This record gives sequence, C-alpha cells and structure tokens, in this order.
Amino acid sequence: MKYILTAIVLQAVALHAAAADAPSPNTSGSWYLSSESSSESFDSWQISSGYSYPVYRGFSLVLGTQMSSASEHSPTKRGLLSGIEYNFSPYIKVGSALFTEKEQDETNTGVSVSSHYQLTDKLNLHASFDYHIGEDSEKEVLNEPKYQLGVSFRF
Repeated sequence: MKYILTAIVLQAVALHAAAADAPSPNTSGSWYLSSESSSESFDSWQISSGYSYPVYRGFSLVLGTQMSSASEHSPTKRGLLSGIEYNFSPYIKVGSALFTEKEQDETNTGVSVSSHYQLTDKLNLHASFDYHIGEDSEKEVLNEPKYQLGVSFRF
C-alpha cells in the first residue's frame, strides 16, 4: 500500500510542477497503440492503447487501456491506466502509472514504473517494474513485484 501512496504523491508533485507552466493552446496530444509478447507465456500478447497529452517540457499525461490475451497459463485480462511520462531526450523516456485490471471476476490494482531507450531508429530497449495489489480466488493478498526487460524492433 505504501508503494501506491508513494506513486500517487510523486505524480501529484510532478503534475503540480507541470501545471505551473502549461503548454501553448496549439500543443496537441497523440494517440498510441502498441503490442508486445506477455512475460507470462510465449503465446500470450498484451495490447495497449491510449492518449498522451504533453503538459510541460518533456512531461506528458497518459490515459490508456490494456488487454492481455488468454493462454493456457492465464485468462484474458482487461484494464485501465493513468500515468505520467518524462522524456529526458528523444532517445530516453521514463514513466509511471497507476492501473487496474479485471481478470474474470477479480479486480487488481497496481503501480508500474518503466523506461525506454531508443538504440537506433528501429531498435529499443525497455524495462519495467509492476507491483500488483489485490486478492486471488482464495482471498489471499497478492503483493507480487514483476520485472521485465526487453528488446523491441520496429518494422
């Protein structure tokens, strides 16, 4: 629980700082759509889509949805997220998000921190840390951190 509170406080501070110098009215956001292989199994995919709105030099607010396909290891998951991203340069960005996901009749909440490094125009490295808080079907509390490191290629 203290991880979620820490993430909320950090996002509130970042939003307050970003709101002090709002962008000009002609600044527009952008839609995004991405897919990647899930870390749970080879034949499971996660699709993310949403809207990113720049609020201050390098800072963007993000609202999105996620869906993970079903596999023999896990059922389909659907969820919503909101967060903030910061672009250090055109090649390096970090972000954090609060998310909820629904898996059958269970809803889990969590925090995610991620980073992306663009090596070339077509090759990226990414790392993420997710911390889930929720209950499983036996009503045991889940506090599982999940780490992911990956390489992505653009066609």
